Amino acid sequence: SAKARDLSGWLGLLVRHFNDLPWNDPSDPACGFTRTLCFEVKHWRNAWAHQRLRSPDDAYRAIDSIERLLRGMGQKVPLAKAYASDCAVFFKPQSLAAIKVPKV
Repeated sequence: SAKARDLSGWLGLLVRHFNDLPWNDPSDPACGFTRTLCFEVKHWRNAWAHQRLRSPDDAYRAIDSIERLLRGMGQKVPLAKAYASDCAVFFKPQSLAAIKVPKV
């Protein structure tokens, strides 16, 4: 179905079934942080889809959260680790360049 191919659907599954997924490791202290990032990335996806990203700062924060989530999943899913590296190389530099820092 179209919903199965939509990022919102995937993030919903990730949030709802986190405890059943391979990167849920109760012995890993970072596991709770990864779960929190699932909710945050879902929030950023919704903000983007409904045109509510307000600034380059929001875009950077969203990209950073996505990268962190992918790195958390990347311990068990190598492809996620590769996508996290893509975020760091291709997306973060451009979003940082868009943030205008006032000169002092």
